[in-house]
Parts: sequence; C-alpha cells; structure tokens
Amino acid sequence: MVLPLPAVCVASFGLGVFVEMMMVQWTVAMARNIPPAKLARVSSYDVLGTVMAMPAGALVAGPLGAAIGISSAQYAAAAAIVVASALALIPRDIRTMRGGDPELLPVPEEPTAELEAAVI
Repeated sequence: MVLPLPAVCVASFGLGVFVEMMMVQWTVAMARNIPPAKLARVSSYDVLGTVMAMPAGALVAGPLGAAIGISSAQYAAAAAIVVASALALIPRDIRTMRGGDPELLPVPEEPTAELEAAVI
C-alpha cells in the first residue's frame, strides 16, 4: 500500500473534500433534528466523543501495526470504519429518517419590547 507522494497528496486532498462535505451534512442534520435548546449540548458531546477517539486510535495503531504488520493494520482500520458505519444504521429511527422542510419558528414582524430595551 505504499504509493508515490503525488498519489498520496491527491488522495489526501480528495479525502479532505469528502470529509468536509460530510461535516456540512452532519451539521445540517443536527440543526434540523435537535431542538435548538439542546443543540449546543449535543454538538459539544459529539465533538468531545470524536476528539477523544483520536488519541485512543493513535495509541492502538502503533502496537497493532507492529503486531500484525502496517498493511494489515490499515485494512483492519478500514474494516472498523465500515463496521462502525453499518452499526450506526441499526436503529430504525436512523434508517427511516427523511429530509423535509424543517419546522421553522415564526419570526416576529416588529421588535419586541425586550429587544428594544436591549438595544437602548
């Protein structure tokens, strides 16, 4: 699995583009499906879980690569990603979630007294 540097750079760029596309979709899905009063907390737990997993993966990758070989460890990591993604589809609510127009809160036409007091 050792590729020339230009191929690694192209693959890394493509991966970066796809990750950012997924992050935009993930952020929009959270904003549409999580009540606004809970969105900050859910987003915080989401980022915390993601960031906490990175050092754990780095700690496991070295010994695993030394034990079974680098190429095998890379394939094992790819398999773990596919399995985790498949497991995320187990809950019926996730599989049946459909996009649609979100319920938007009404926007007041005139500023309320509280807003006017805050501005003054």
